[in-house]
Amino acid sequence: MWLTHEAWRYWQWAGSNVGAMPLCGVVAAAFGYLLRDRIGTRLARWWDSHHGPHAVKRHLEALTTHNTQAGRNDDE
Repeated sequence: MWLTHEAWRYWQWAGSNVGAMPLCGVVAAAFGYLLRDRIGTRLARWWDSHHGPHAVKRHLEALTTHNTQAGRNDDE
């Protein structure tokens, strides 16, 4: 109950989008803190899929395939 009262008092004082920005930042930081494990896991999975050793291997295979189809040969 006190939180809604304080939020209402803050809104009465701020009353605009610029005044509401710090409150939005606090809410975003709270959600980030509470969900940090899930966010961290997903970011780590994304990073590994795009920049990990398997991704590098896929990129090199794609580059080799592209060069072969384009008729380029590095052995010559």
